Amino acid sequence: MKIRHFCIIAQNPALLKKFYSELLETPPSFTSETSEYCEFNAEQEAKLDIDPLDVLALEIGQGPASEKRPLIRIEADDVDGVFAQSLAKKFQTLTEPKKKPWGEKSFHLLDPEGNLIEIFQKL
Repeated sequence: MKIRHFCIIAQNPALLKKFYSELLETPPSFTSETSEYCEFNAEQEAKLDIDPLDVLALEIGQGPASEKRPLIRIEADDVDGVFAQSLAKKFQTLTEPKKKPWGEKSFHLLDPEGNLIEIFQKL
């Protein structure tokens, strides 16, 4: 088995579409004409989706499971540059770039709906 697809269940898909377009510096690779669904493709066939919150609620019902938020890890070539751009765009950063013992440098921020994002660079 291979994990190839991750989805963010969004209360405001349009807001997250704008945020991730700015963060990733690319428009969605697909936008639905009939709903607020969109996709951002990544290298090696992985992708990040944004989907309305009510879709998950329809699948599993209301409650804590439908409100969980993932940690989204995004690899960058220049963590310090992405951090500077995040500050300039007034994104809600939580930490500054820091070297990790396992050979990465990373920082954390929140998207507009409170999803935790880690931007990392392999050293």
